[in-house]
Amino acid sequence: MEWLRYFRRRRWDDERARELECYLEQEIADNLVRGLSDSEAREAAHKKLGNQTLIREEIYRMNSLGFVETLWQDVRYASRGLRKSPGFTLVALLSLALGIGATTAIFSVIYGVLISPYPYARPGEIWAPAIHDKNNPKQWFSFHQIRDYVELKKLPAFSETMATMPENRLLTGDRAPENFQSISVTSNAFQFLGVPPILGRSIQPSDSRPDGQPEPVIVLSFGAWKRLFDSSPDALGKKLILDNQPFTVIGVMPPRFGWWTNAGGWLVLPEDPRDTRSAAAIMRLKPGVSPQTAEQQLQALHVRLAEERPGDFPKTGFTTTLNNYLDITAASGEMQSSLRLLFGAVGFLLLIACANVANLQLARSTARSHEISVRMAVGVGRGRLLRQLLTESVVLSTLGGVLGLLLALAITKAVVLMIPDNYVPCFPPRYRCSPGSSSDSPPRSRARALTWWMR
Repeated sequence: MEWLRYFRRRRWDDERARELECYLEQEIADNLVRGLSDSEAREAAHKKLGNQTLIREEIYRMNSLGFVETLWQDVRYASRGLRKSPGFTLVALLSLALGIGATTAIFSVIYGVLISPYPYARPGEIWAPAIHDKNNPKQWFSFHQIRDYVELKKLPAFSETMATMPENRLLTGDRAPENFQSISVTSNAFQFLGVPPILGRSIQPSDSRPDGQPEPVIVLSFGAWKRLFDSSPDALGKKLILDNQPFTVIGVMPPRFGWWTNAGGWLVLPEDPRDTRSAAAIMRLKPGVSPQTAEQQLQALHVRLAEERPGDFPKTGFTTTLNNYLDITAASGEMQSSLRLLFGAVGFLLLIACANVANLQLARSTARSHEISVRMAVGVGRGRLLRQLLTESVVLSTLGGVLGLLLALAITKAVVLMIPDNYVPCFPPRYRCSPGSSSDSPPRSRARALTWWMR
């Protein structure tokens, strides 16, 4: 289409040139009749007609799309000008790309770690209990036995509670055997977290039978769905064999949802009042209930459980605290201050890059003073000239922004690879098992929280 417009404009321009030439010849003939010499007749005709190029441009502007077409002309002219000044263009693009890329990358990290660390609904209203040894408060644990969770749900301070039990199962069947992260959660877990699936449905309370036994269903993480089923919607209803037991796939969660795993799936946790396995509990407070009131109720429950099972609690005494989810991530301490300081530094880097490009533009404008004078001499208005210069700046900024975003994507991925797993708050905080447990923390995989928002 561009070549059609070009030839249409050229044909139209040739027609106007012929019309002006005819007018000029007629004026010369009239001057000769009035007794002027040939040279005088031509000079007088040209003076009377004026700048033919400017006349053709003005007539074309009055009979064309106007702003849209002249803007396209300005963009093409700016592109040609940048190509003719490769040194200036390269330095300016590198300055903008470094400033925009570094600032965007660090903001991505801050967004994924500080501003929106969890993709769950109202994360600031989620609380996690911790039991501290009185003699050594730094020693604490967060896991409860499943039978204790049944009692914890009855406390009047909490409106909702949920529990998670991480484990690994052997995935077999018609695929190569592999160690599969199967995270068991209570049947209300997905309603508690408030994140809908992108395919199918999540685990519902109806997936827990009246006798407390779970239905054999599984919700896959985005990574497992992509790896096992090549992101096919036909995965719903398929069977996965975990520890020789078939589980039906009922849903797929979004990429950033990483509740204890990015590469596995979620099963229904049986709420058996006789089950002694450990699970991590979290809760939401009822409206109007303070954390201190909830801590007192939890402490009373733990004291009663300690009387029944003294070996499961510190023998020298203990205290119970509630920790808000947004206050117990690794990013809530020194890392938070470091990230803010780093963001301020890259912000100044962007300002310096913009100042450098502005100085380069001023120097280039000085060098182009002759060109600008010639354009004004042939009739270009100040408004059109200013728009042309602004268009060049916009084209340069757009190219620098595109390069900066590509650079930011690479920097963000590199930063995510360098951050330790426990410092990426896409997963729950650092739970600890009970004193008798042999594990310090549940298995985790690297999160992709910092790059998903750019997708």
